Amino acid sequence: MRRYSAVICCLFLLSLIVLAGFAQATGRSITCAIHTGELGGYDVVAIIALFPAFASAFAAWKSYRITEQSQQFQKKLAKNQNYLNKMTSILTKMESLKSLLNNIHKISDGEFNSLEPLYIDIKSELQALATSKIMKENPSSFFIASSLGEALFKATNFRDEINLEICQIERDFNEIFT
Repeated sequence: MRRYSAVICCLFLLSLIVLAGFAQATGRSITCAIHTGELGGYDVVAIIALFPAFASAFAAWKSYRITEQSQQFQKKLAKNQNYLNKMTSILTKMESLKSLLNNIHKISDGEFNSLEPLYIDIKSELQALATSKIMKENPSSFFIASSLGEALFKATNFRDEINLEICQIERDFNEIFT
């Protein structure tokens, strides 16, 4: 990484040396010489050579910045891969629970009871993330209840509660990479 910045500095200094050499040799600035037509063949070549030098210096600097950003992203990804997988799993389970509860009045008691393990699983994974301090806020009141029946009884609008929790997890997920 440090080599790129050294290359950029060298190319920039080389360009300045060429400009200074031209100004010292002619006793005039480049713009003055251009206007009066006093530029020789070598002078034009020297001036034209500055443009690729500046372009390559800029390209090297951009390459360095992109490489640095990519490396930082990869470090964050590797460091938090386990948490990201857990968050993705929780989000998938929450979306599944939300879609199954959309028709809560039409499902049988047996189907409702089969949702209890999914609710308990989501609740335990949310608590694990909250204790690991990956999540910025504690789970919503919907996921603090001891059972799905209790959570639905206490919730005024369970869809909003689930959506609120989904938004919070997505925010925490995105915050890992900022």
